[in-house]
Amino acid sequence: MDGTAAARIEELIEHLETSLAALRIHDRVEALTLIERLEQVTGRITGTRLALIQQAAMTGAAGDELDHRLHNSNRATIRQVRGDIRLARELETRYPLLLEALRDGQLSEQQARAIMTGLNPLQLTETQSVHCQNELIGYATQFDPSELLALATRMVEVIDPDHADEKDAARAERDARVAHASRSLTIAPDHHGSMLLRGRLPLADGELLLAQLAALMPSAESYTHTGERPTAAARRADALARLCTVAANSGQLPTHGGTDPT
Repeated sequence: MDGTAAARIEELIEHLETSLAALRIHDRVEALTLIERLEQVTGRITGTRLALIQQAAMTGAAGDELDHRLHNSNRATIRQVRGDIRLARELETRYPLLLEALRDGQLSEQQARAIMTGLNPLQLTETQSVHCQNELIGYATQFDPSELLALATRMVEVIDPDHADEKDAARAERDARVAHASRSLTIAPDHHGSMLLRGRLPLADGELLLAQLAALMPSAESYTHTGERPTAAARRADALARLCTVAANSGQLPTHGGTDPT
């Protein structure tokens, strides 16, 4: 960008600031129209800013740390600044079409980030990347960032199903580890005649418990002689009590510490 262009932009910004300061809108339709227009302009400004950040990163002198220079304004944390620098680099090097669409007002920053997050797990060929970027940019007017993330993720799964299977397996393994680590059961009296139970189990253990409770859960009709009309939750509580009674009367439970004493 030459000095003349920079000066012209400075002049336009001054005019914009003056106009925004004087802005008074009382019509809802006009306000909504202006909001939509400002969102497009904001995307374009964001795209231009990111392109300038990448240009500054590429042309910086040794010892001139860009992150600290940008952080000097105190408008963002150093972590956020470094995130913007990474985003600018990735858009320029891996997703130039997204950057172009951002600068053209076709995408918001959130939409661009969502698309990148969905596509990032797979190292796309240039042809695949161009195809995916173009197709997802075309959907930007129809889908929000979370929906674009789902679309981009699905594209990666179609392009490389083996990678998707590996990712699903890794996720399932991770979920199982987290579920095991977070298992818990708390039982305490409420001092009003009841015991309070609260906890969580890994999925397989929880399903096993549910199966036993389903087998022992009394039917609603079985309470007719008592005059009760218990809820399903109450009948499930009765099933748990019956399960405890069955286990206690089985004669097979350890007497101490989870194992039979030697």
